[in-house]
Amino acid sequence: MRIAALLALSLLAGCAHRPPGIRIVPSERVVETMRPCAARKPVRPAGPALTGNAVEDVVILGRKLLEWAGDGKYADKAEAAIDACATRD
Repeated sequence: MRIAALLALSLLAGCAHRPPGIRIVPSERVVETMRPCAARKPVRPAGPALTGNAVEDVVILGRKLLEWAGDGKYADKAEAAIDACATRD
Protein backbone atom coordinates (compact mmCIF):
# COMPACT_ATOMS: atom_id res chain seq x y z
CA MET A 1 0.00 0.00 0.00
CA ARG A 2 2.84 2.34 0.90
CA ILE A 3 4.56 1.63 -2.37
CA ALA A 4 1.41 2.39 -4.33
CA ALA A 5 1.00 5.69 -2.46
CA LEU A 6 4.64 6.64 -3.09
CA LEU A 7 4.28 5.72 -6.76
CA ALA A 8 1.15 7.86 -7.07
CA LEU A 9 2.83 10.81 -5.32
CA SER A 10 5.90 10.53 -7.52
CA LEU A 11 3.71 10.57 -10.62
CA LEU A 12 1.84 13.65 -9.36
CA ALA A 13 5.13 15.36 -8.49
CA GLY A 14 5.96 15.36 -12.19
CA CYS A 15 3.04 17.75 -12.77
CA ALA A 16 4.15 20.21 -10.09
CA HIS A 17 6.53 22.22 -12.31
CA ARG A 18 5.72 25.79 -13.30
CA PRO A 19 4.54 26.32 -16.85
CA PRO A 20 6.77 28.48 -19.02
CA GLY A 21 5.98 32.20 -19.06
CA ILE A 22 4.26 33.92 -21.94
CA ARG A 23 6.65 35.40 -24.45
CA ILE A 24 5.50 38.40 -26.46
CA VAL A 25 7.27 38.97 -29.75
CA PRO A 26 6.30 42.11 -31.66
CA SER A 27 5.90 41.63 -35.40
CA GLU A 28 4.60 43.65 -38.31
CA ARG A 29 2.20 42.39 -40.94
CA VAL A 30 -0.01 43.93 -43.58
CA VAL A 31 -3.73 43.64 -42.89
CA GLU A 32 -6.34 44.72 -45.41
CA THR A 33 -9.13 46.80 -43.95
CA MET A 34 -12.40 47.95 -45.43
CA ARG A 35 -12.70 51.59 -46.32
CA PRO A 36 -15.97 53.41 -46.84
CA CYS A 37 -17.08 53.96 -50.40
CA ALA A 38 -17.86 57.49 -51.52
CA ALA A 39 -20.48 56.38 -54.07
CA ARG A 40 -24.14 56.91 -53.29
CA LYS A 41 -26.78 54.26 -53.93
CA PRO A 42 -28.99 55.35 -56.86
CA VAL A 43 -32.72 55.68 -56.31
CA ARG A 44 -34.50 52.55 -57.54
CA PRO A 45 -37.39 53.19 -59.97
CA ALA A 46 -40.88 52.36 -58.71
CA GLY A 47 -42.47 49.10 -59.76
CA PRO A 48 -44.94 48.99 -62.64
CA ALA A 49 -48.63 49.57 -61.98
CA LEU A 50 -50.25 47.13 -64.37
CA THR A 51 -53.81 47.72 -65.57
CA GLY A 52 -54.88 44.26 -66.74
CA ASN A 53 -55.15 45.35 -70.36
CA ALA A 54 -52.45 43.48 -72.29
CA VAL A 55 -51.69 46.28 -74.78
CA GLU A 56 -51.41 48.96 -72.08
CA ASP A 57 -49.33 46.66 -69.86
CA VAL A 58 -46.83 46.07 -72.68
CA VAL A 59 -46.42 49.83 -73.08
CA ILE A 60 -46.03 50.30 -69.30
CA LEU A 61 -43.45 47.49 -69.08
CA GLY A 62 -41.53 48.95 -72.02
CA ARG A 63 -41.33 52.32 -70.26
CA LYS A 64 -40.23 50.67 -67.01
CA LEU A 65 -37.55 48.75 -68.89
CA LEU A 66 -36.22 52.04 -70.24
CA GLU A 67 -36.17 53.46 -66.69
CA TRP A 68 -33.93 50.56 -65.67
CA ALA A 69 -31.77 49.92 -68.71
CA GLY A 70 -31.88 53.19 -70.68
CA ASP A 71 -28.71 55.25 -71.16
CA GLY A 72 -27.78 56.98 -67.90
CA LYS A 73 -30.63 55.35 -66.00
CA TYR A 74 -30.67 53.12 -62.91
CA ALA A 75 -28.57 50.26 -64.29
CA ASP A 76 -25.79 52.60 -65.45
CA LYS A 77 -25.82 54.51 -62.15
CA ALA A 78 -25.68 51.29 -60.12
CA GLU A 79 -22.85 49.93 -62.27
CA ALA A 80 -20.89 53.19 -61.86
CA ALA A 81 -21.34 53.04 -58.07
CA ILE A 82 -20.10 49.44 -57.97
CA ASP A 83 -17.12 50.30 -60.17
CA ALA A 84 -16.23 53.27 -57.97
CA CYS A 85 -16.21 51.11 -54.85
CA ALA A 86 -14.60 48.02 -56.35
CA THR A 87 -11.55 49.67 -57.93
CA ARG A 88 -8.23 49.36 -56.13
CA ASP A 89 -6.07 52.35 -55.45
